[in-house]
Amino acid sequence: MLLMPLLIGINLLGALALDAFLPAFSPIAQSLEASPEQMQQTLSAFFLAFGVANLFAGPLADRWGRRPVVLGGILLNLLAFIACALVQTPGQLIAARLIQGIACSAAVSITMAMIRDVHEAQAAQEAINRLVGFLMLGPILAPLVGSLLVASVGWRGMFMALAAVSLFLLAFAVRKLPETLVPGERKALGLWNAMRGYGLALSNRRFVFLCVSFSAGFNGLFIYVLATPTFLGVHLGLAPTEYSLAFGFVIFVSSLLFLAYQRLAKGAMPLRVVGWGFTAMAGASIANLATNWVWSADITWALLPIVAYAGGLALIAAPMQVFALDVLPDQRGLTAALQATWVAMTNTAVAGLLVPLAMHSALALACASALLLFISVTAWCFSAGTAPTRPI
Repeated sequence: MLLMPLLIGINLLGALALDAFLPAFSPIAQSLEASPEQMQQTLSAFFLAFGVANLFAGPLADRWGRRPVVLGGILLNLLAFIACALVQTPGQLIAARLIQGIACSAAVSITMAMIRDVHEAQAAQEAINRLVGFLMLGPILAPLVGSLLVASVGWRGMFMALAAVSLFLLAFAVRKLPETLVPGERKALGLWNAMRGYGLALSNRRFVFLCVSFSAGFNGLFIYVLATPTFLGVHLGLAPTEYSLAFGFVIFVSSLLFLAYQRLAKGAMPLRVVGWGFTAMAGASIANLATNWVWSADITWALLPIVAYAGGLALIAAPMQVFALDVLPDQRGLTAALQATWVAMTNTAVAGLLVPLAMHSALALACASALLLFISVTAWCFSAGTAPTRPI
């Protein structure tokens, strides 16, 4: 039986690997004498490795089973955290982050397929919905953890503390993580089989639009995480030691909103739940644009639209994950990995292109977030095919 706390821990490990790193940008840059461009490359290396490695993790999980791939990813993440703590140059840090991206691809992307392996569509949506509720907090909770660790033990100590978390999670997973893919459903490993599976998925119009919709909607929130030092430090005037208070507020209110949204959505049709989620996200985005247009960004209100957006995003995530996984029911490891690759590549583009263009003002960030939401809604409207009609 799948242990939801274990799956949550495995997925939050990926959030810690990426987002806990962000508050350490300035002290790492000062310690290693790294340029802003080199620090940005540490993010790009992570996203690129995560996306590309997913293309291999999926077929491996369909061939050898989910358990060995996930355990290998956790182990590699542990080693990558230790490597990050020991680096002496910016180049070594970029290489360590590249390895960490590979590790997270193996550990994180396969867990959605594991849920779908053991649950029918309705039960899978319920399980993924519970998981997503915690995952939406990952980009908010992880920087809070990172800022607290950097303030208390320094950036090298932060990486060693995260290595200790990985070690604990690995020990727990070795004992408790089950294999969910029965031997009779495993696929032959080979380049042709993998290419054929990816070709089938990418030629499916519904799958492509679902990937575009979720990744764009997710990045409408994630752009603020990527711009954390500028958004909180420059536009809202917070000191790095105050970041944890801002993240703590966002976590608390987001949790309350998500619980309220879950009660509202229980028993509703998946398509209606997605509609409610997009309505909440659109309302939050309009409020974000209007307030930043009229006033200069201020800590007293600037975080509220972002919190509301996160709650709506949590609503749409579970149905979209299940819809996409069911495109190729016999190769869910492959489709889960391809979904994760799509999100990672979108993250890379947003981090490398959109954030530098928009980070100069809070209004520009609000416009960029609204643009990503518009792309998300448009892709959802264009998604074709039959959707499940059973209630969540």
